[in-house]
Amino acid sequence: MTSRREFMAAVAAASAAVALPAVGLAQSKDKKAAAKHRGVIDTHFHFWAPEYTQLSREWGEAHHSAADPRIAQWSPQVALEEMDRGR
Repeated sequence: MTSRREFMAAVAAASAAVALPAVGLAQSKDKKAAAKHRGVIDTHFHFWAPEYTQLSREWGEAHHSAADPRIAQWSPQVALEEMDRGR
């Protein structure tokens, strides 16, 4: 049976291996950024229905509050542009 010390050392080594992959240590910043998204399909998406956008605008006007620009300026085109930028 292993001691707690050996177990914690193994956990620390495994954590370091995951957090600091050897492949990324010698790469430039641009290559790291490109490799980060290689083979990844981002399915995270925000959608604001026109009815919700209207209700948000009306609520803001009724309560003398500025509309949330993320909602007020949302459009399918803006969403596609953000996805292309990787946001």
